[in-house]
Amino acid sequence: AGGKKGKDLTADRTIESLYAELVELGIVQPVPPEHTLDAYAGDINILGATLERNKYFPDPSMAQVRQMVTELAVLPLGASGETVHSAIPGHCKILLLYGCKDTGKTALAHAIANHTGAVFFNLSPRNTDGKYPGKKETTLMIHMVFKVARTMQPAVIYIDELEKVFLSDKKKLREYKSKELFNRIKKDLLKEVKGMKKGERVMIVGCSSEPYLCVKKDQRGFMKEVSRFVYCPVPDDLSRRRVWEKCVERRVAETVAAGLVWPELEDAEREADGAEADGSAEEPGAAGDGAEQPNAEADDAPAAPEDA
Repeated sequence: AGGKKGKDLTADRTIESLYAELVELGIVQPVPPEHTLDAYAGDINILGATLERNKYFPDPSMAQVRQMVTELAVLPLGASGETVHSAIPGHCKILLLYGCKDTGKTALAHAIANHTGAVFFNLSPRNTDGKYPGKKETTLMIHMVFKVARTMQPAVIYIDELEKVFLSDKKKLREYKSKELFNRIKKDLLKEVKGMKKGERVMIVGCSSEPYLCVKKDQRGFMKEVSRFVYCPVPDDLSRRRVWEKCVERRVAETVAAGLVWPELEDAEREADGAEADGSAEEPGAAGDGAEQPNAEADDAPAAPEDA
């Protein structure tokens, strides 16, 4: 795969050496184990169906995003049998996660790799900038990535700022002040995408916070090549509450594991201990007011004279 007319540009090299080179250059990357679909906290939109009946279509809920990512990416990459792949409608070659910045798009890409045990390739323009410079070297880089990905599948090929790969305006591209133009991988990338077959557990997961940058012919190419689009919304009130709960649970667990106590928790614990001590001190006196008090008075009274 890769190269002109399917020529293997690295026929004289082993997969191990290619993989090692990609790791050394930071194209194959480890994935944070804490990035899972469960960590993408958020509940369903309870009023969603009611709003849709009134012809108002709200943003997808966090639960719907998790479901879509599971169906479109986790199941195809995680299933190795032909039965499962034949039952999945269509063939998702490029999955685009788009939305505002800091809405968990990259974390979802990591979650896909974590849940499927996939090798994670980072082909983002900013990550590959300065690596494999020149047209021939760019072709070699794309060829190496897809060759290793197909051999070591399942594989996730992650491309952040995917919309910039489809830009054709060189003046606009130069504004990003990169060593290499962000669209340099477009031609070779689309050639490899065309050769992707159903049943291969290789998927390109792109992220975009500015898809509107692609206009006219760039937009047509962008929309044509992307197989599925998943919008990652800003969390609603209910989802934000779930996020806060998750953060508090994790922070408390880290604090307890480190043997530390927050000042607020320490003060609350001290007050609880003080209240418990006061309660235990009052209980004996309250229970024995009728029996103990006379004895105390008797002890304080002067002793009666003894009979001669």
